[in-house]
Formats: sequence, C-alpha cells, structure tokens
Amino acid sequence: MDIVENYPQGYWQSSDKKFINKYDALLHITNNNLPLPSYKFFDAVWDNFDRSLISTISLKELYRQRAIQLREKYDYLILYFSGGADSYNVLRSFIDNGIKLDEICVKWCNDTLTANTTIYTPNTIDSTAWNYLSEWDYAIKPVLDEISKSHPEIKIEIVDWFKTKGLIGAEESFKIVNHWHDVEVPSLAVWSPNEEKLVSQNKRVGSVYGVDKPNLWFDNANNAYLFFIDGGTTMGTPNPCNIYGTEYFYWAHEFPLLTFEMANQAALAFKKDKELFEVRYRKEIKGSEIDDNWSKWETAFQIQQKKLRHILYDNWTDRFQA
Repeated sequence: MDIVENYPQGYWQSSDKKFINKYDALLHITNNNLPLPSYKFFDAVWDNFDRSLISTISLKELYRQRAIQLREKYDYLILYFSGGADSYNVLRSFIDNGIKLDEICVKWCNDTLTANTTIYTPNTIDSTAWNYLSEWDYAIKPVLDEISKSHPEIKIEIVDWFKTKGLIGAEESFKIVNHWHDVEVPSLAVWSPNEEKLVSQNKRVGSVYGVDKPNLWFDNANNAYLFFIDGGTTMGTPNPCNIYGTEYFYWAHEFPLLTFEMANQAALAFKKDKELFEVRYRKEIKGSEIDDNWSKWETAFQIQQKKLRHILYDNWTDRFQA
C-alpha cells in the first residue's frame, strides 16, 4: 500500500515531493522558496465517479448503506462523538437501522465535569466559542445518558485529553494532527484506549468520525463544485497504531456516492434558499477579500452550517452548539 497516496487524511504535494505531514510540506516550500503545496484527497476517486448515479438514492438510505459498509469491514467500531449534528447523524444511522455499534468515545477535559467546577457556567445564551464547554451539558451528556439506557451494550468511553496530553506535548501533537487548531489541539491526538488494545490482538478496529458536510464553490454561471479542505480531516486524526482504521463517514472515498449526493442536495438548497445563495463561496471572491472581511465570512460560514444541518440530516433538533 502506498502510504502517501492512501493516507486517510490525504497528502500535500510540492513539485515532485509528497508529504503526509503538512508541517513538513510547509517547511520544505519555505526553505526552498517554492509556491504553496497543493492538497490531494483521493482525487482520482472523485474525478472518475459516474455522476449519473447522483439523485438515484435518498441520503437516508445512503447513510444506512455506509453504516453497513463499515460494520462489515471491521470487528469493532468506535464512533468518536462530539455531540454535533454530523456525529449525531452517524450515531442515528447505526442505531435507527439496527446496525451494531461497539463504542462511543468522547474526548473531553474531565476537570470541567466535576460538580463544583468554577471553569464555566452551563448556559445556552452564549453561542460563541467561549461557551464551548456548555456543549457537554446540552449536546453530549443527554445523548450519552439516552444511549446508556436504550443500548447498554454500547460501551461509552470518556478520554481525558487534558490529563493525557496537557500542554506539555503540544508541539508533538501539532506534528501528529497537521493543524494548529487551538488550545484543544492535544484532544486531536488522543484516542480510545480500546483501539490500541484490540489492534494489538489483531482485531480490525474502525475509528469513525463525522467528517464532514460538503464544501461547495460556485463559478460565475453558478455551477457548483465539491472541494475538500485539509482542515476537515484534522478533526479525525489517524491513530498511529491504526492509521488505516480511520474512517470519515461522509468524506467516503470507498463510498463516493454518499459524498456526491450530500453535495448535490446542498447545491440544490443553495439555489433555492436566498440567504444561503448570498453566502455561497464563489469565483469572484479572492483570498485577500476574505482576509479583509473575516467577520463577514465567518458569519457566512455559520449561516451555511446552521442551514445545512437541517438540509442534510432529518434528525437534528437544534441542540446547543457553540
């Protein structure tokens, strides 16, 4: 297997060199005064896909088929759950179709979970990133409580990323996750202890992430194009002990019809919804304009996210998300 061409996160290419680590790619182009590297994510799959298949199967059915595909591929399936619409839909795709899911793993800082914590006050009023921790109270814990009662056979694992990594290993984590996300970057470089344990027993373990809604770009004729951003896959960093067990549920190069149908449904929505259409990413927008009007484009992104949650998933009930 070509480790570069088949690396789950994709790879970065500069001239004739390919890198699976973005930091190494950027260091190379800086030291050699080269243009920015290009990001490759299983390009041949999307280029060669038979697009006549689009609009032939419902998204709900495709979600079911994707869950079955993963179940048949692995002995043990772990869903890395964030409480958001993407991972919640993955969970429901298994649960609602009677497809076995072995484990739900949540990466969280356990110090925030104590009854007498003064780190934050749970509330749904503040929807900025400052109130991210409230997602535990309103989006994550209620689902875990529900699953523990209705499906006690599913193991629930809480991995304390802060105690496991803390800030001490931040630079090491950066090399692993290919992205300097924020102070939480260590959370992207911890995994369920059951993954390594079972891999060492020669079990096939699948680590499933709800990555991600489609990214669309429109040309001047308003034709829609699907593209992938390298920041997306960093939310599901491959475990070094089980690199090829990493599965992005929606960015599915082994099941491209799902990815294309999600993009198709999103494109149709952009053309029907005036508010969505106004915040589309389009040809005349230049990178410098985005930099100069960051708050405007951040607002556009949030509008897209909020609307697409309901367009692509019929089970999202607007649980709190910061």
